[in-house]
Amino acid sequence: NSGTYLDTGSAKRSFPSPTKIIAADAQTDAMTMISELGELPERGAALFLKQSLEGNYLHRGTSGSTLAVNPNTGFLCVFRLMTMEGLAFETFVDRVTGFVNDVITWGRLLEDYRRVQGELQPDDDGAVADGEDEEHPSVAR
Repeated sequence: NSGTYLDTGSAKRSFPSPTKIIAADAQTDAMTMISELGELPERGAALFLKQSLEGNYLHRGTSGSTLAVNPNTGFLCVFRLMTMEGLAFETFVDRVTGFVNDVITWGRLLEDYRRVQGELQPDDDGAVADGEDEEHPSVAR
């Protein structure tokens, strides 16, 4: 991939977990956004993965993003590939907003699940910080 990683302060504040935006070159005319949400729970991982796969089914649990496990880290990830050709600005904003909402939603689900499994304490931040960044609140679907 000949894309460039953009890791800016505003992106880190906008996305509640480590996120990379890979801007592809003109030949691919696509943009990929990837966010690693955190480690899968040690106990009950199969059930959480089943829920994640159900969320992937026809994107019923996401706004068009895909849930996956990074084979290098074992972390649950949310990613979205967008073709940029002919994409209206409003559609671009909607898709990026949907991606951010997916990161927030699935990050919190993962954190809550790990907390229920006893892997996180009530005051632990887990993979995703509690609360939203006031400057960049999530948008309800």
